[in-house]
Amino acid sequence: MGTEETTKQVHPTIPSSKKSDKAEILVRNFVSQYRRPFSAETIASYTGISAKHLKPIIGRLIADQQIKVVSIDPEQIYVKANRYLGIYEKTHDHNRWNFDQDKAMILLKEVEATRHRNVRTIANAIGKTRQWVYVYLEALASIGVIEKVDGYYQIISKERVWAIGTNIKKGILKFGRIK
Repeated sequence: MGTEETTKQVHPTIPSSKKSDKAEILVRNFVSQYRRPFSAETIASYTGISAKHLKPIIGRLIADQQIKVVSIDPEQIYVKANRYLGIYEKTHDHNRWNFDQDKAMILLKEVEATRHRNVRTIANAIGKTRQWVYVYLEALASIGVIEKVDGYYQIISKERVWAIGTNIKKGILKFGRIK
């Protein structure tokens, strides 16, 4: 039945340029997951890539601002460039949100149909998380689509929904900054 065919395995050789690409991908994966300060020796021990091949890759990572040098005595020590972001920046970075006009319209229809005082009731009504509702409300308030009047969210105009996410005014929903 052809057992020879099923047991034969072909192992193609990889050209050297592809090997260097794979090495860089491996190093970038290491950097993205490794949480502690590291040296070239640490990278080499985890990835199996020689120090000779690591030097240009590390240079590119520094140039791309993926890692930074924190010590040069007795050897260079690196850390991931964005490792000290606080919890606020990680959870409220609107640049990472992909706003959807259709989803924004679902939120607006709920606000139009029922008077809501807080994010929690809106989230429960439309089946989204409080964070999602808050971020969308903040984005909608930033472009003048929604405001809070007498303690209730109210739609001003649906005309600018297409611009959701283009201009975010962080904190616009807090401290009475929105009517």
